[in-house]
Amino acid sequence: MNEIRILLLEDNPNDAELLEYKLRNEGLVFADMRVETEPAFKQALQDFKPDIVLADYNLPTYNGYAALVYIQQVYPDIPVIMVTGAIGEERAVELLKAGARDYILKDRLTRLPAAVENALHEQDEIRSRRESEMRLREAESKFRTLFETANDGIFLQDAAGFVDCNQRGADMYGLTKKEIIGHSPAEFCPKIQPDGRLSAEVAAEKMQAALQGESQHFEWRSVRADNTTFDVDVSVSRFEFGGAVYLQSIARDITERKRVEDALIDSENRLRQLADYDALTQLPNRRLLLDRMRQAMLASQRSGRYGALMFLDLDNFKPLNDMHGHDMGDQLLIEVAHRISSCVRQVDTVARFGGDEFVVMLSELDIDKDMSIALSSIIAEKIRAILAEPYALTIQTGVNAKNTVEHRCTSSIGVVLFINHEASQEDILKWADRAMYQAKDDGRNRVCFFDPKCSQASADLHG
Repeated sequence: MNEIRILLLEDNPNDAELLEYKLRNEGLVFADMRVETEPAFKQALQDFKPDIVLADYNLPTYNGYAALVYIQQVYPDIPVIMVTGAIGEERAVELLKAGARDYILKDRLTRLPAAVENALHEQDEIRSRRESEMRLREAESKFRTLFETANDGIFLQDAAGFVDCNQRGADMYGLTKKEIIGHSPAEFCPKIQPDGRLSAEVAAEKMQAALQGESQHFEWRSVRADNTTFDVDVSVSRFEFGGAVYLQSIARDITERKRVEDALIDSENRLRQLADYDALTQLPNRRLLLDRMRQAMLASQRSGRYGALMFLDLDNFKPLNDMHGHDMGDQLLIEVAHRISSCVRQVDTVARFGGDEFVVMLSELDIDKDMSIALSSIIAEKIRAILAEPYALTIQTGVNAKNTVEHRCTSSIGVVLFINHEASQEDILKWADRAMYQAKDDGRNRVCFFDPKCSQASADLHG
């Protein structure tokens, strides 16, 4: 990766040094600058010209939200990642809605390098898409100019077929004018159009409507003399000349526009993937999870069925990273994602919450609470058991040598039921998190359901 420029909005030099260490440790090559006041921040944006901003949320004289708003207004092409202490889910959603690409908790910096790379990649995609859109607009403007100067294909026809065409129209089909005159539009296209309709049927329908004074504008699949197909944008209108009625068709080759549109669709799909899914495991990320929680709560309100949320944390993840490195840890996380996903239904959601934390949301369980508890308990125990099975992970020991490491990693799972809108998304996540910590306190490698009677004690213990 080329050297990137990172602007740190951070008042704590030690925290800034830790961020730099985490990024360099993952191989990122960068130059950075740290500022902590509003004037210094705005001046650095102008002079340092950063590729990305990592902003703390709370500073003595400034705050990350104000910085985010300013960048969105003045430097919208610079992505911002909030790197901060603990903040509530509501505030986190507010930051994402305001334009932050992501937010990372300072005590969970494991995914910071990936978040930076994702934000920069996403910005490149946005820039590429903007340039493509600009090229498309320029192409459309050029097409309009060509149309006004009669450089598009122009065809004149009566009820029997074409009576004349310009040279551009003949060249478009790879034919001479004589080879076009006397024939009908349906003879220069495939038998069936992309929508499944017969070309002759569609052509007759469009011609009849135009003859009645209803101008037609549509896309049409055509065939050249060498039997290659191409798409044209067609406008058909009625006019009278010398006491006779004719149809004028103006055809524009839109093959390139179609290619750009397809490319833009692919780009939009990639952007949605980056915005809603974890880059490592391809699971839904926190933002998509919150949206599906909202949908699940609405569904629960309609059906009266319970849902369940599981907060899952791996019990033996850090030693693997420390001993064998992050690549091995990433292998484990990917395998964990596959194993969890194999235990749930298609309507359920498995999300990576960050680091070695995962969330499973079960939708539409049962209208009976006890039955819902039983169903969610079965699934939770199935997940706990499959995650406790040994992992065979591959480590590169040389240029052409690999070694397989067997690793055991159990999980602690906290479960909470929800129905309707009796609790907020933030509360449900918090309760599941507390239940997960209770599972850890009880010895790890176990499932613990949230117990309101014990929630305060657990909160006091874990802060």
